[in-house]
Order: sequence, then structure tokens, then C-alpha cells
Amino acid sequence: MSVDKPDFMALWNRYLTLAAGDKAALRKVGEPDELREFHALYSLFPNGRAHDGWLRLAFLLPWCEDCGEERREKCPKLGKLLAAGAVNEMRLFQVARAKSPNDIIQFRRLMIQLKHPTLNWDEVASLLYRSEHRPSEPANTWAWSGKAKRQIVEDYYLAKFTPAKGDK
Repeated sequence: MSVDKPDFMALWNRYLTLAAGDKAALRKVGEPDELREFHALYSLFPNGRAHDGWLRLAFLLPWCEDCGEERREKCPKLGKLLAAGAVNEMRLFQVARAKSPNDIIQFRRLMIQLKHPTLNWDEVASLLYRSEHRPSEPANTWAWSGKAKRQIVEDYYLAKFTPAKGDK
């Protein structure tokens, strides 16, 4: 049985059509769950309730730029953007170790530090969307996947320590 991948680009396109006030509301919230108190969230998800994975994406939307369909294949990976943006590796490890919602709050701060990075939204959204249930948390709680966070850290290190072509 195959599971269809969510349409992250449709979410991006709905975000682009939001009114300026709704976009501003998304920027002002302090944590993902606060989004439930604003009209913007319901404009982004008109067909149902947004679960934790979608909340993480909505929380990050105002702080990223999509590279566009024509550049999708050539767009740098998130790890490369973090390494090129001089993100301190300790801050990245804080994100990887933090529990929800502090992990995504700290990650958003990294995106803000990068000043609206142009990235492959479909790829990044897939990493942010992944959720897992931790036995130590309530049954209806789905946290950002530890595996996805580790992948971001690994991509960062691969980008940081992989020499450019021609370098020795």
C-alpha cells in the first residue's frame, strides 16, 4: 500500500495568495499552536483541521522563499544553505535535541538568521512535516521526527566538509 505524499506546493501557493495582514499574523506568533487563533491558518487549510506537521509548515512559511519550479533540481539543499549561512553547529544540535515545540521555534530562528533563504520548499516541507509519536507524550501528540532532524544535521555536515570541485 503506497502513501501519497502531501501536496506541499499547494500549501505554498495558498500562502502566496494570503492577504498581507494574514501573512503578518503568521510572522508574529510565538509557537505553532498559537496559529490556531488566527484566520490565516484556516485560509491555508480550508479542507480540514491542521495537524502538528502542517502547523510546523505554516509556522515556517513566512521565513522562506521557494526557488521555483524551473530551479527545483539545482536549488541547494537545506544543509548547504545552513552551512553557507554560517549557522553555528551548536545551534543546529539544539534544534535536533529539543522537544516540541522548542525544536521548531529554534529552527525558525535559524531561518530568520538566514534572511529568507531560497530553498526547495517541497523538499524542506517534507522534512518538517514528518512526525512521530513518543511514548512519553500524550497519545494525540505527534512531534517533529527525530530522523528528519538528524537528516538536516547530516546534510549540514556533508555540505560543510565536502570540498568543492577542484579543491584538495
